[in-house]
Amino acid sequence: MTSSTGAADGRVARGVRTREAVVAAFEELITERGKGPTASELAKRAGVSCRSIFSHFGDMDGVMSAAARRLFDHLSDAHVPISRQLPVDERIEAFVVQRARTLEITAPFYRAVMAQTSPSPALSQLLNEAMELARADTMFVFRAELSGVEDGLCEDLEEAMLVVTSWHHWEGLRGVQLLSLPQASAVMRLELRGLLGRSAAQTATATAEAVES
Repeated sequence: MTSSTGAADGRVARGVRTREAVVAAFEELITERGKGPTASELAKRAGVSCRSIFSHFGDMDGVMSAAARRLFDHLSDAHVPISRQLPVDERIEAFVVQRARTLEITAPFYRAVMAQTSPSPALSQLLNEAMELARADTMFVFRAELSGVEDGLCEDLEEAMLVVTSWHHWEGLRGVQLLSLPQASAVMRLELRGLLGRSAAQTATATAEAVES
């Protein structure tokens, strides 16, 4: 290895360490404060200069995007699908526990993003990915219940289920109504049971009416 190659490798390694330190510091600060830090606050926590932050990430949106992407990827990799063989009440219970945990972990990032007047394209794309992942997971877990619902009602039911398990709804329960984690989880559980129970009842009624006619 030549000295120039060694120097280049050293710069790359230092750059990686700097990026990791900045992202880790950002995660710590946003979790502690519930809002994005300033560049100087971030630089102090990470032990780097503001110039170094902007050199690696462009701006603070770039830092937030990198931190949010790392968290999203970690949650995606750690996600364990809920067995569809379980009875519906057990699936609801497991789903609420899993969803509540995810919402609690991601809440500081959502609050920081929502505080922005215009999220960056990277952040907007990440939010869309998170929404689509949540939709796919919800539809996977409750496919049996949704498959027996009429097409028009099924679409409305899907959207209703996504609303009651969304971050915005969770923030209303936790941040506005100030419910505890167990209380907010209980509300989500009741809402899902109500939606799935109502859809089953309406499907049974429609089937009976079709038979009678």
